[in-house]
Amino acid sequence: MHKAIGLIFGLTGLALISASAASADEVMARGEYLATIMDCAGCHTTGALLGKPDDERYLAGSEVGFQIPGLGIFYPPNLTPDHETGIGAWSADDIIKAVRTGERPDGRILAPVMPYLHYGRLSDADALALATYLKSLKPIRHQAPAMVVLPVWKGPTGTVIWEDNLWRKAWLDLKAEQSLVPIIVPLGDLEDTSAISPQEAEAGDAVKLESIMMRYEAKAILVAFAEPDPQGGIHAVMQGDSPLGRINFDKVYTAEDGTLEGAAAAAAKRFDEVMLEKWRSVRLKVAAETRARAEAEQQTTRATTSMAVAVPFSGIYQWNGIRARLLATPGVLGVDVSTIAENGAVIQLAFADSIQDLQSALSGSGLRLVQSRGTWVLQPL
Repeated sequence: MHKAIGLIFGLTGLALISASAASADEVMARGEYLATIMDCAGCHTTGALLGKPDDERYLAGSEVGFQIPGLGIFYPPNLTPDHETGIGAWSADDIIKAVRTGERPDGRILAPVMPYLHYGRLSDADALALATYLKSLKPIRHQAPAMVVLPVWKGPTGTVIWEDNLWRKAWLDLKAEQSLVPIIVPLGDLEDTSAISPQEAEAGDAVKLESIMMRYEAKAILVAFAEPDPQGGIHAVMQGDSPLGRINFDKVYTAEDGTLEGAAAAAAKRFDEVMLEKWRSVRLKVAAETRARAEAEQQTTRATTSMAVAVPFSGIYQWNGIRARLLATPGVLGVDVSTIAENGAVIQLAFADSIQDLQSALSGSGLRLVQSRGTWVLQPL
């Protein structure tokens, strides 16, 4: 019993003892340094693998995956402490174990593209510093709602869903459960096989399909049909609504090696790519709308100043010209006339930013704003 307690204490406990002399700030700084030299952002920051890292999505996961022959495509996941799409539910020990051994809290082993064999040499203090830093990051939700894809294969022997077949294998090989657009392929266990039959899936039984979707806590379910094409390759069809919009997937796919297995893999991979393209398009649209809202809010919340300004003029025509140029000047928010006479007016001038910025902008409009005997005066240059 004492030995078991000692083992449980091992990873975090030893690191805490060795780091006890270091302040929290020092531990955090060390963790940030380690994340930098280990180049976590090079894979896990959105856009980094495309040469355009998105600083607003630092360590929030990549939309570009690594294809490993025979294993599938693996996407660097979200490392921020978001509970739904990141590692927010992981403890410091969970993170340390994943970094050092490649084992996730659910027992799955990370893809070999994650160099955990090298990271296994991290000291206890360094491993804890890295975990502490990752848990300190701003949580970023960065993943599309999950969808279930139910592969239905129409082969020479009939329609099958759960039995081993090349179409189901192609979807399983994607391993896209943790992709930016999570694709869940049902397990095919007793609960699944009892929930829906091949005939019910082929008929589009809404109630039975919804039961599968609800089991996997997904937002949509799509039935992916495929069958051998008489001209070679496979004919893949998938239509329906997804969290990213309407899907209309109907095409014959072939493979360079001429096999049906290769064609099935090409079709599944292409669907995954299409969904990622849709996700990027949605994210770009959302980002553009967010920027537009922020700019509009910034425009309305900019510091506004109002002051009385004397405007001498020789006649009504000159006044109209001055007023038109004034209203067209960047930063000028409003002009209210307090008094006006034949040779001048007093206005209440509302503007954003500083007087120096206003004077510079007015100069560009051919106007000069100066102070004379305590009164601001506006004149043509």
